[in-house]
Amino acid sequence: MCFRPPTVDSKTTCDECGAPNDGAATTCVECGAPLPKVPASAAPTAPNAPAAPSAPGVPKAPIAPK
Repeated sequence: MCFRPPTVDSKTTCDECGAPNDGAATTCVECGAPLPKVPASAAPTAPNAPAAPSAPGVPKAPIAPK
């Protein structure tokens, strides 16, 4: 199975002049104003993996003696 994360529009708009900038830019390409940093919590993440399936009534593995 192939996993390809969704594409994310990583454009940042300058608060000073409104020009679109690349998401990795630190300053505006038009006016040179500093761009706000995107917090790590706002960055996209991979979805959580599903839990392993379990069958009802399946005995657990025996514990090794000490």
